[in-house]
Formats: sequence, C-alpha cells, structure tokens
Amino acid sequence: MISSTLEGGLKVRVKRAYGLLGFIKFTRGYYMILITDRHHVGEIGFNRIYEIRSTQVICVQKNGREDKNKNTFIKNLMKDDEQHYMESFLDMDLSSDFYFSYTYDLSRPLQQNMDPNVKKDATFQDDEMFVWNSFLTAPLSRSLKSGDFSPWVLPIVHGFYDQVRLNVVGRSVDIVLVARRSRYFAGTRYLKRGINDSGHVANHVETEQIVFDYNSIIPTEGTGLYSSFVQTRGSIPLYWSQTITTKMVNPKPDITVGKFDPLHTSARQHFSQLQRRHSCPVTCFDLVKQKEKRKEREAILGRAYQQCVQYLNQSLTDEKVLKYIAWDFKSSIKDKPERALNELAAFAEENLNVTGFFCSTSYTHPQGSSTQKGVVRTNCIDCLDRTNIVQFFIGKHAMGHQLHSMGVLDTTTFNLPQQRRQDINAPV
Repeated sequence: MISSTLEGGLKVRVKRAYGLLGFIKFTRGYYMILITDRHHVGEIGFNRIYEIRSTQVICVQKNGREDKNKNTFIKNLMKDDEQHYMESFLDMDLSSDFYFSYTYDLSRPLQQNMDPNVKKDATFQDDEMFVWNSFLTAPLSRSLKSGDFSPWVLPIVHGFYDQVRLNVVGRSVDIVLVARRSRYFAGTRYLKRGINDSGHVANHVETEQIVFDYNSIIPTEGTGLYSSFVQTRGSIPLYWSQTITTKMVNPKPDITVGKFDPLHTSARQHFSQLQRRHSCPVTCFDLVKQKEKRKEREAILGRAYQQCVQYLNQSLTDEKVLKYIAWDFKSSIKDKPERALNELAAFAEENLNVTGFFCSTSYTHPQGSSTQKGVVRTNCIDCLDRTNIVQFFIGKHAMGHQLHSMGVLDTTTFNLPQQRRQDINAPV
C-alpha cells in the first residue's frame, strides 16, 4: 500500500499495489511501475505463484521548480519526446505471460533454489538472464546496498506457467511446467535470428518440468519430495538472418550468413553461459534439414553449426563438454515415422543417462538424491514447431524417470492420463 502524508501528520492511502516492477526514466524524471492486479496460478510447495493482470505507471517528480534558463522550445521538445517514449512503453502488454512469487525465485531452476550452497539472500541481479525487470530495478540497486533491496522488488519472469494435479496409481502429485524467456536479444520471428556479440541468441527459452508430492512437504523445514528436469532452446549460435518485406510471398525467405567469426568468440560466450548455469555437458540437438533438393538453406547453417562445435571442442583439454547431434526431423518423420520415434526415444534415454535430473529424495538413487549436470539444447530454424515436438518427447521420457525415482511408478514408462486434470487453484 502506498500512502501520502498530509499536513498535520495524517496519512492517506494513495494506491494499493501487489509488487514493484522497478523504475524507468526517459528524458525527464523517473516513473515507478506497480503491479495493481494479480492472479493466483499455482503453488510450488507452499510458495504461491502469481500472474500479473494489470500494472500502473506513477510519475515520481523531484520537488522544486524547473530550470528557468531553459528556453521554451527545448522544454516543449522534451515534453513531446517524453510523451512519445511513454506511449511506446505503455504499448507493451504486461497483463499476461508475466509471473512472480513472493517466496520463490521463478528465474532459477528448482535445483538451484533448493541448493543449500546458494545464498538465499542473494539478489537476483547475480543471474539476470531470465529476470525480465532486471533493467527496471537497476536504479534501486544502485541506490541501496547489495541485497538490501530484494524484499522491495520482485523478480518477474516472462514466459509460461501451468500446473496440474494428477492421480497416478492412486497417488496425487503436482506437475508444473515453467518456461523462462531470456531478456537478451529478444524479438519477433524473422527480425531476431542467430547470436549477438555478447553471446546471447534469439528465442532463448529455458523449460523446466517440476514434479512434487504435496503431502510430503514439511513447511517448517522447507523439505519434501521434489524433482525437476531442465532443457533449453535457442537460435543457432551463429551470425545469420532472414530478410522479409511487407509484401512477403515466399514463406521461406532466404537465409543469409552474416558476420564472419573465425574464432567463434560469440558462440564460445554462449556455451560458457549455458555451462555456468547448467554445468556440463551441453548437447546440441540440431533439427534443421541436412539435405535439400533445390536450393540449400537450412543445410548451410547446419554444417556451419557443426563446424563451430568441432572448433570449440578442440580447445578443451579434458572430456568434451559440447556434443553436436544432427537429426533431420522432417525427413526422418516423413520417411519412416516409427523408426524416427524409436531414434528419438533412444536419444532421450541416452541424454538422461548423461545429464540426469534433480530429485530431492530418490528411491532409486544410492545416495538418496540426484542432481542434473548438463543440459540438452534443441533448435530448428524458428525454435518452434520441430523444437516443441522434440522437447515434449524428451520431457515426457524424463517425466517417467522422475516419477519412478520418486516412488510413484514401478517403471520408467509414463503414459499421459486421459482424465480431466484437477483444478490446481482448488483448496488443498
């Protein structure tokens, strides 16, 4: 609740808000962005997750008069620019696909949130790739000591959140799907492709599937039976683009390979970022076409991507932490669909044996718990249709292992239920 003090010490309520997104400045003073409405979408343990429904921008002006030395033309020009920038900012829809929690950091995987070695009071500026409002909180971060502002500001994730409660063999479990979109090099289809000089790629999304047994959670200790599996997607980490026009007739515009980077410096930065967040190895699962009858488009990128990974692996002294796998999705599915599904299942099993998955208390692991070390990175051209199908298949395969490790299933085979899912917002 925001209040204002009147003369005589009387406080009056000005605005009720559910969170602070941060501050922004254009040509004049700062504006404060508040969350004015929210919707409860689920819970991870006893941590309630919300989606932003509405926001409000409030002007924060300094006391005092404007500089009288400024001429009228300059002041009017600043007002026009200020209005233009504000209108552009307000065009952004913050009423859907933005999520937050007061007690759980959605920008980090469950494994990191439950790791006792991770500082719980650390600000989310430490790993800000998936914190959409990181830039908006920068003014507050500079004004206060490190860590002091965290109770005032919420890390906001842009992406997707859904949760279901399923009865599996008479046992109730919650399944959560979280997709985190990187705030770097973000943009729409065709306009954002490839990689930038900082190692960030277009369409970079981290997907995490969380399974937990609600009845096993001990609130006072923060423990319980949890499991998670993380995979990621992103544009091919090379300099490339596609040119489109307003009268675009060809649904498949030409692919142009741009800036020449013989040392693959930007790609090296990109994979270093993945390794810092997910450890090793990183498996690059490339779904672009390998052979094209008429004019080569995707195949050019595929070969260049493979050469990039091979070059980067040459500088590694120990076990190779990058692995490139080319799998022509469209040709495989079209020619022999059953064989293709078997190949995909074999890859999912092999990848899971290498990276593993996180489980807080495993019934099948000798040490009683397990961690995920490494990640599979999937891509096609747009990181949409082909990538969606493959990631779903990999995730479904991992789900069987997660439920088996938690003692819910006797085998690692998981069949999707046919019954209507239970409303997660119902009282529990």
